[in-house]
Formats: sequence, C-alpha cells, structure tokens
Amino acid sequence: MSEIRIASRYAKSLFDSAVAQSALDAVVSDVLALSQITEESREFQLFLQSPLLKQDVKKQALEKILANMHQLTRDSILLMNSKKREMFVPAMVQAFLTLNNRHQGITEAVVTSAIALTAQAVSEIESFIIKQSGAKKVQLTQVVNPQVVGGFTVEFEGRLLDKTVAGHIRTLKKELQLA
Repeated sequence: MSEIRIASRYAKSLFDSAVAQSALDAVVSDVLALSQITEESREFQLFLQSPLLKQDVKKQALEKILANMHQLTRDSILLMNSKKREMFVPAMVQAFLTLNNRHQGITEAVVTSAIALTAQAVSEIESFIIKQSGAKKVQLTQVVNPQVVGGFTVEFEGRLLDKTVAGHIRTLKKELQLA
C-alpha cells in the first residue's frame, strides 16, 4: 500500500474521531505542533524512519513527546507505532491538515513567480481562486523561482493556471500546429 493511502487512512480516522468528539480544535493544534516538529527537526524524522530502534523504545519516546497532546492525537500516533507505521506520521499530518482545510472551506494554493508578488496581486489571485473553487478562504503559498521568465503559475485543487511567458508561447505553438 502506498505511503499516501496509509497516511490518509490514519488522518481520516483521527479527523473523524476529533469531529465526533468535538475535539477538532485541540487535535488541529496538536497536529500543527507535530508538523512543526517534523519540519524543523531532522533528528525526529530520522527517529521515525529508523528501522534500528525497537518499537518499545520508539513507543516510550513518543509517549514523552506526545504527553501534553490530546488523547486522540496520542492514541493515533501510538497506534501507528504499534503497527510499525510511525514513519508515515509526517504524511499523516499533512493529510490531516488537508482534511481540516477542506472541512473549513479553505483552499490551498501555490503561486510561483520570478519575484515576490505585491499585496494587490496576491489579493487578486486569492479572489480569483475563491471565485473558481467556491472556497471561503485561500491559504496561499508563494514560491519565488528565478527561472520563471515572466508571469506566474497558480496551482489549486489539482488545477494549474499558467500565466507565464513560456506558457503563452507553448499555447501559441499548439494553436499554430492545429491551424
């Protein structure tokens, strides 16, 4: 089974349990903390992935790390540990946050451009995404890539809006080949 499927199943289970027990805010807070730990600590990532550490050692360490978190969060991570799937915790965290965003009507989007966009441009892109997706809010991530020769790309909900110079040239080439 793929990493994404495994992580998604644990994330959905945790999300559904949190909603059912009215503990979504607490669990989201825990998951955000886990996300920060996994992003910032290479040692934690290696700890989760290490096949050399025994499950009991990992369990004891996870219990200490998760001591101040909600019971649902602890139980989910420790269940993953007992099934020898703790290496999927970072992917489960991302899948959970995606489920939570969908539940709250938040669309995630990535804008790639050669330079940082102005506040007005960001606002217009967010408005466009809200209009296209019907979302309540947009969580926008800006990526600066100097290789983008002009314009920008926007990725959201599996869609790609390519407003780069290279994109326009590709479109023109296709249209000329069809004519």
